[in-house]
Amino acid sequence: MKKMILAALFCAAALTSCTDKSYTINGTIHVPNGVELTLVDLLAGDTLATTKVADSQFGFTGKLDKPTYVYLGQANHRVRFILEPGTVEVDLDERKSSGTPLLDQSNEYQARVKSISKQRTDEFREKGLIRGGAILPGSEPQIDSIYAIYRDIQREISDSVLMAHTKDLLGALALADLYGCDTALFAKRYAIVSDDVRAFPPVAQEYERLQQFYKTQEGQMFTDYTIEGGNLDGSDAHLSDYVGRGKYILVNHWSSWSRPCRLVFPYLRAARRIYGGDRFEVVGVVVGDRRENSIRAIEEFDLSWPQILDAKYTPMEIYSFPAIPYTILFGPDGTILRRGLRGEEILDVLEKVLLEE
Repeated sequence: MKKMILAALFCAAALTSCTDKSYTINGTIHVPNGVELTLVDLLAGDTLATTKVADSQFGFTGKLDKPTYVYLGQANHRVRFILEPGTVEVDLDERKSSGTPLLDQSNEYQARVKSISKQRTDEFREKGLIRGGAILPGSEPQIDSIYAIYRDIQREISDSVLMAHTKDLLGALALADLYGCDTALFAKRYAIVSDDVRAFPPVAQEYERLQQFYKTQEGQMFTDYTIEGGNLDGSDAHLSDYVGRGKYILVNHWSSWSRPCRLVFPYLRAARRIYGGDRFEVVGVVVGDRRENSIRAIEEFDLSWPQILDAKYTPMEIYSFPAIPYTILFGPDGTILRRGLRGEEILDVLEKVLLEE
């Protein structure tokens, strides 16, 4: 009888342990006493708790129905991590967190991704392809080649982690990273992951971006947009003011603060000088820039073709491209002919399209 009672107590303890949903966060941060810190569930958009720092220490306790992705901190002292039942140690001075299985695996994965990025940048510098953060003229082919190598390395790592975590938040982090490496593989993996992974905000956003990407691929008709006050005279500008009106239109997305954008300007000038007229025009669309800076750059670099200002990030969202400069060639009827043209490729494509038509 005594053995049966002990066995029952053991089973009850084991069951309680397995179903315990409690979490504890112990943290340090060197700020004045009384500074308030917030713990936010980023998936639900709810504040889980607040606390105040005392003698450089702070803590949170609570219960979770399932692991979630949280923000902890305030102002310049903050960290994001996977929160699951168990005890988490947080160093907000260093923006580090650790202690539970999924969190530690996430830290290991993100360290590998960060290492890949550092190796790539180091190789750029070692080969003299960048200076002061800017790509040197003529180095684009080598840059692209090196990017491709490291992109493939990260794709393998992200996909491996994802396939081992198709139902949890570590898989969601890996799937979000996979989008930047291989959109086709992202779509394939999206089809097999759990609803929780699909609902992870970065994954959901990338999926929507992918759907838009498919709509704006080569061979598709252009998608119009309106930029309030986008013309130099302050009137509203529309992409359809230029595209789909009987001319080949080369749309260059740029910003005054981007040095790589300036490297494209000579090719745009050459394109307009060679092909400009009744059949062809260049149009600039300024993204992520202040109007006064854009106007100053237009004058400084003699960008004499039509411009749409203050586009913010609307074109990037609609045409689903991650960075500038980004150049798209539209046909006379508005069909997207080529995306992502760069450097000499701009003139090569225009020669083939306009002279061989």
